[in-house]
Amino acid sequence: MAQANVYSVLDFETPRNQYVNAEPYIQRAIDSCAAGGGGVVFFPAGDYYSATIRLRSHVELHFSRGATLHAIPDATLYRNDKTGLEHSGEAVTPVLILARNVSHIAITGLGRIMGAPAFGMQTVTDQDTYPGWNETARRAGVAMEKPVVQPPKFLWFTSLVARTWS
Repeated sequence: MAQANVYSVLDFETPRNQYVNAEPYIQRAIDSCAAGGGGVVFFPAGDYYSATIRLRSHVELHFSRGATLHAIPDATLYRNDKTGLEHSGEAVTPVLILARNVSHIAITGLGRIMGAPAFGMQTVTDQDTYPGWNETARRAGVAMEKPVVQPPKFLWFTSLVARTWS
């Protein structure tokens, strides 16, 4: 992006603490940048922990070297449970960065974006190692579930015209 307005997330009192969701602060920086005609939302070096943030048109997220945006593992903090994902087929998937119906966006810099896996339980439907054991356990009232790890969704772009440049 050419000469642009720069909005540091620290100017919006964004916490760098793994126990505080920085999403409302980061979102305020993004929304202010968009309202000001666009520009760069700058992440200085440090760790930022967030639930879903929504990119706006004409906004670049720039992560300086040493800056890391972490997805908070608590799925209850993600606000994208339906908003913006109604027709995606995955309306309750936690997403860290959501871009829907936007243009002229970028994610740049030498920083990192780190997701957090989702943990859950899945009903055992596998073939019994010993025939009859699973069914016998079910009849006895034993919950036949196994832990599973679902890969995180870092970015979700919909209704987006993409273009790359060098």
